[in-house]
Amino acid sequence: MAVDLKTLKYFKLVTGTGEGNTSLTAFDKALLNAEVGNFNLLKVTSILPARVKQKDKITVSEGGILPIAYGSVTSCNSGEIISSAVAVGIPASSRAHGMIVETSGYRPKEQSLKIAENMIAETFENRGLELQEVLTKGSELKIRDISCGSVFSGVALF
Repeated sequence: MAVDLKTLKYFKLVTGTGEGNTSLTAFDKALLNAEVGNFNLLKVTSILPARVKQKDKITVSEGGILPIAYGSVTSCNSGEIISSAVAVGIPASSRAHGMIVETSGYRPKEQSLKIAENMIAETFENRGLELQEVLTKGSELKIRDISCGSVFSGVALF
C-alpha cells in the first residue's frame, strides 16, 4: 500500500535501539528495532493532522515512503548513556490538529521523556489549543566498549 500524503489517516509511535561496528550500522539496527528500517523515511515536522487515529501496525509496503517525525542520537563513546523520545499531543477538539515533538541527547530516557512532555505543553500553549492527552515513547542505551550505539524515536504518519 502506498502512502497518500494528502490523506494521512493513522499514526504510530515507534522507538528502537541498535548496536553496530559503525555509527551507520548502529543507526540501521535502531531503525529495524523500531520497525521502520525497511521504509524510505521522509522526515516531517511538528503537526499531527486532524482526525488521524493511532494504529498498532504500519500499513505501508516495505520500500515505500513513510512520513515520520523523529529524534535520534548515535555514539561510539564507551559508557555514554544516550536517549531519544517523542511525544504526541492530542487536542480536545476533533477538528483541531495535534502536535508532535522529538528530542534526543546524552541523558537518561526519563529526562528525554520529560523534555518531550514539556515541549508538547508549550506548543499547544503557543497555538492556543486545548490539550486533551499526551502520548510518549522513548529509548535509552548505554554504549558498550565494543560497539557504537544508536537510539531512535519517531511518530510515523500513514
